[in-house]
Amino acid sequence: MAVNAWEDPGVHLGSLIPQRHFFLDTAWSPVEVEREIGAVIDPSATYRDRPWRGSRSIAGFWMTQRAHRSRAEARIIASGRVGPTAAGSRVAMTVRLPFMVSLFIGIYLGGVALGGIAAIVVAIAQRRIEALVFWIIPAGQWTAARIMIGARFVEETRRAEEFLRRLFPPPPPPKMGPFR
Repeated sequence: MAVNAWEDPGVHLGSLIPQRHFFLDTAWSPVEVEREIGAVIDPSATYRDRPWRGSRSIAGFWMTQRAHRSRAEARIIASGRVGPTAAGSRVAMTVRLPFMVSLFIGIYLGGVALGGIAAIVVAIAQRRIEALVFWIIPAGQWTAARIMIGARFVEETRRAEEFLRRLFPPPPPPKMGPFR
């Protein structure tokens, strides 16, 4: 069953800049998970070999999709930490937009909001109530930008999560004894 992006508890679209948090549980040991992540984000591989690039450290890892000529959208950044569990490992992931994209969105939407507020203040100060209709323009720009950013972010996030879930299969369910 598909979950609506606005109802998905892991996607935080209410803030100015969207981000998503989720966990991946796997039966692999933390060492195996780290080794596989290192193979996935190998910086020496080409796009055809590995569509992701990134780095690892003691604190965790980060990865982003490699640029491709036919796709010109902003890349998401997935970062995470690997921790041990009783059944294997848990990878805590955070997916967000790159800093420069976030900065541009913040400045653009902030400018749109300030322009709308300025138009309302000027209309009230000049006692031109009919000019208050122009608040619709910045409100429409704000809403359209939030919807486009959110929809694109959710699509890229789901693509990254599907890739990682295929990479790290979940642990098998516990064996149950006979019911009595």
